[in-house]
Amino acid sequence: MQMLRRWIPAALIAAAPMAAQPGPFLGRWNFNIQTPGGQRACWLGIQDRGGALEVWYQPPGGNVYPLKDVRIEGGKLVLNVSPAEANRPAVIWELEPRGGRLVGQMRRGDNVTPLEGKRAPELKRPEP
Repeated sequence: MQMLRRWIPAALIAAAPMAAQPGPFLGRWNFNIQTPGGQRACWLGIQDRGGALEVWYQPPGGNVYPLKDVRIEGGKLVLNVSPAEANRPAVIWELEPRGGRLVGQMRRGDNVTPLEGKRAPELKRPEP
């Protein structure tokens, strides 16, 4: 029992830094997506907001917007990047952390495109 009393606090102290580290999906990620017109750049910004993921997406063309349908299933981040409409299927990204990258696929109906995201450099600048 004496040994257990010493071991539990030591284990909690050792685990504290691990609990404070961000999850493997959090951060800014750069992607190059293969399109019919060639490779195009886009990015994701993923933050933890009180236990819920907040994801912002910058498509190859257009403005940055928040993604509403975001979930983690079986260790994969699943993003509905573009909901289905009457004339086109949804665009779904499925990503998993692998070696400091986000790797997975983009599905649009029957079309599947591989994806690989690399962590974006940290933006360090003084406050305006």
